[in-house]
Amino acid sequence: MLVTLVLYLSFGDLSRHKGRLESYLTQRLGRPFAIDGKFTLDLFPAVKVEAQNVRIGNTSWGTAPQMLQVGRFATQINLRSLFSGPVDVHTLELRDVTVLLERNSSGDVNWDFGKSGSAESAGGSRHSPGSAWRAGKPALRGAGRIRASGSTHWRQPQGFS
Repeated sequence: MLVTLVLYLSFGDLSRHKGRLESYLTQRLGRPFAIDGKFTLDLFPAVKVEAQNVRIGNTSWGTAPQMLQVGRFATQINLRSLFSGPVDVHTLELRDVTVLLERNSSGDVNWDFGKSGSAESAGGSRHSPGSAWRAGKPALRGAGRIRASGSTHWRQPQGFS
């Protein structure tokens, strides 16, 4: 049984779990999350994720339907570091990124995903990367190679400072 699991994780087509990942992240973020393009996931010998045309929906009061759009996302992470911490990111690539940051007239911001997206409120583990920061330990290490391109847009009501 263990050999079968290791073989599946090593050689199986893990990209078929894209729908599950989208549903999970939609629930955790409280916003629509979608990967509209190619998605690949490999776990051995390192965790490699590649996704094209990734998007996160905006708030209901936002001025555009998407808060975040990424043309290409790719990362490679040391597998062992996911269990022992800190998370060791070897590479991170973000291409054709568009981020829309907004504030409404009530002072609400669209990057506040609220408590519904937090690990504690969803019954998740308190041993998340965020809790490592609170404990004074870095949650991430590495990022030996980072490539990024894109734009950020800021919108807020007139007279709001």
